[in-house]
Amino acid sequence: CTLIRVPLIAANYPGSMDRVKTVMDACIANGVYCIANWHVVGASNADTATQFYTTLAQAYGNTPNIIYEPWNEPTTDTWATIKAYHEKIIAAVRPIDPDNVFLLGNRQWDQRPDEACNDPVTSTSNVAYVVHFYANSNKLSAFQPYLDSCLSKGFPIFVTEYGGVSSNGNGTFNTAEMQNWWNYMDANGISSANWAVETNTETSSVFTTTAN
Repeated sequence: CTLIRVPLIAANYPGSMDRVKTVMDACIANGVYCIANWHVVGASNADTATQFYTTLAQAYGNTPNIIYEPWNEPTTDTWATIKAYHEKIIAAVRPIDPDNVFLLGNRQWDQRPDEACNDPVTSTSNVAYVVHFYANSNKLSAFQPYLDSCLSKGFPIFVTEYGGVSSNGNGTFNTAEMQNWWNYMDANGISSANWAVETNTETSSVFTTTAN
């Protein structure tokens, strides 16, 4: 494992900060990258998210291990609104941490990176645009034009959440469609994080519910 994504549900901030730092410390000790993800679906509070990321930057901004993902899945907000949200957090973090990577979510559950790449964040470098997919619900053929649009402009894509199952985390594992996505990601140098290292009852869980 070279990467762990830590989804902090916004309602659990600041109560779960110690848990996030425990994972972050373990990542540093083991040479693993850590995506600190503000795990909100839909509307997000930029002020609270900024507090979270500036706190993390102060603690870990001097290591290459931390990666910032400030908005898990925007839904109906326009890219202009989403971009302004990202820029506010970036402006607060960059004086503390000038170079670690930001992964920027986009409209429609991170399925429209093309809109972001048509009007990219230019206030900082070391950014990539996020894509999420679940192979049994999201066929590559439907989304590849959006990804190709970004890549053709020279912008990197990072798949911070994906699964071979349906978008609710359950259902059949679609082996054939998952292979299509893997082939595409490999061919284009796209990094990815599989959902999820957990022990719940979802088909997408890596471990069984009785795992130690």
